[in-house]
Amino acid sequence: MGRRKATGNFRRKNTHRSLRSEPGELDDCLVDAEAREDLWEKLRAYADFARAFGPQGTALDAGQPWWIHPYASPLGEVRILGFNTVLLSFDDQDEKRLALGKRQIKSIPDQDTPDGHLLVVLQHHPWEWLHDGMEQRRWLGSRPHLFFCGHIHQPEGIVGLRLDGQAHLVLVAGAGHGEAGEPPAHGYAWGRLTWEGK
Repeated sequence: MGRRKATGNFRRKNTHRSLRSEPGELDDCLVDAEAREDLWEKLRAYADFARAFGPQGTALDAGQPWWIHPYASPLGEVRILGFNTVLLSFDDQDEKRLALGKRQIKSIPDQDTPDGHLLVVLQHHPWEWLHDGMEQRRWLGSRPHLFFCGHIHQPEGIVGLRLDGQAHLVLVAGAGHGEAGEPPAHGYAWGRLTWEGK
């Protein structure tokens, strides 16, 4: 079932419209079982599909639509935080009408990532598309060493360096198709992550 068909029910439409006009109420919605299901219906088929691919403990559901996963790597412990930016996604007018809610934004501790832990943040929409995107950005600060998002058609990589010397990398993936009238173009980016000096 497509996303739009899954949001076609009258009650679900009203829930989405109400929250998109008052996105600050998203957290209250997520603790109300009926309203939460109205948001989740469009994601149910995808969550079932993705369950077979994600690491254990990262399955999404209506009660926990985002996840944090610790991953042991040759570089040490990596913490991967998957934010869900599509809870209020509804139509072609999504920009600035989407929201994460405070529960998601504050789902990592209000402190710097401990030494030796690499923090990676993944989300579909860029900060600029979210009603509370700047709040998320302020909360995260430069704690994510790597921040990945997509959705928009202009791929870019941005390196940020705070005055205290802590750096982070923001990578924006381009969509698989360009805008109407643009010549078709596809590209790939490859990278390798290592500790300095190794």
